[in-house]
Amino acid sequence: MKHIMLTILLGLMFFSGCGKSLEKTNIVFSYGKVSVAETMVLNDLVKEFEDKNPQIDVVLQELPSNIDLQYKYYSESFEQKLHKPPDVLCLDIMLFPQLAKKEEWLSFVEWFFKDKDKFFPGALEGCTYQHGIYAIPWSVDGGVLYYRKDLLKKHGFLTPPKTFDELINQARTIILSERCYGFVWPGGNSEDMVCTFLEFLWGNDGILVTGNEVLVNSLWGRESLQMMADLIHKHGISPQSVTTMDNVAAVNAFTSGNAVFLRGWSYSGPSIFSNPSLKDKAGIASMPCFNDKEKKSASCLQSEVLAINKHSKYEKKAWLLVEFLTSEYAQRKRAISINKAPSRMDLYNDPQIKSNAPVISELYPVFMQLQPRPITQQYSGISKVVQGYVRDVLIQKLTPEESLKKATEDIEKVFQQQ
Repeated sequence: MKHIMLTILLGLMFFSGCGKSLEKTNIVFSYGKVSVAETMVLNDLVKEFEDKNPQIDVVLQELPSNIDLQYKYYSESFEQKLHKPPDVLCLDIMLFPQLAKKEEWLSFVEWFFKDKDKFFPGALEGCTYQHGIYAIPWSVDGGVLYYRKDLLKKHGFLTPPKTFDELINQARTIILSERCYGFVWPGGNSEDMVCTFLEFLWGNDGILVTGNEVLVNSLWGRESLQMMADLIHKHGISPQSVTTMDNVAAVNAFTSGNAVFLRGWSYSGPSIFSNPSLKDKAGIASMPCFNDKEKKSASCLQSEVLAINKHSKYEKKAWLLVEFLTSEYAQRKRAISINKAPSRMDLYNDPQIKSNAPVISELYPVFMQLQPRPITQQYSGISKVVQGYVRDVLIQKLTPEESLKKATEDIEKVFQQQ
């Protein structure tokens, strides 16, 4: 009897132990709705992660693509407790500051992050809030200059312009004999226009805001805004229609053969270069800067970042997922499969990416110049102010001096509302 009882006891212990070994942790990964192709790659990566980590099940939670609706959901989850917050959050870089400001929402991931020196500095800066890293860049995009390399070569220009004066000279020379605009860019009321203005401003060593201090009303700010207006009204290389263009309209003007130069986003590269009308005719370069040798080109950061719920019961396991998704392997797969530009610098020399995603491999110099938009919870209000006053200069309603004085006053009011 003792023997039987012992056998039963050992059996119960065995099955109990097995039960524990088979227990799985559910890690919820939330993300904004993306394309079918991108969803398929995400599913593949999650499956590979689960195969490597059989104790973890990843539950994918698709949110609306609109970042305002995403913020509403996270607010309802973290503050109002209407939903269970996810363990890992995939965020648009524009949404990151709004969540990071809530100090109880996102985990301080710098404790885990051992290879941050392998990521683009500007992308990491975009994940930094109050001197700490609260997210990991998953992919990067930035503002770039597209150009018609066939037209530059035809008119004797060996390289794309590095300064705005060079751009003006090249564009004016070419449009004298070609039926097209010189330079198109998003100058209508949109976030794309704000990013374009920032690239002009940064390319002149200017600053929009730092902390709660508004610095845009400076010599550098006025020169930058004057340059944007002069491209239209003085030099005549940008059409008046840029004042109503968004990014899509500007890209369409370029791909239809109606412009020599385009300020666009790097993510448009694959579609631009695959356009039959531009086959072997288009090139990509950094945005120009101002003439001073101390001035440097700048590219406005757009990025996907991964963050961890500070209150997740499974913070370390959540980090394993983030670590895998931001690994060289996962980023290489996304680059080759869906043209997602990696946030890891080393991958820009990767033979597979050079072979399968050649546009991405050309972007390393641009991404070394990445700068994030002001990382503040008031950014959306600041952006609306900038949109209005920049456009007032572009349509000659205000001078740069008048515009930036008023913009400074209104941005200061935005900060006072926090």
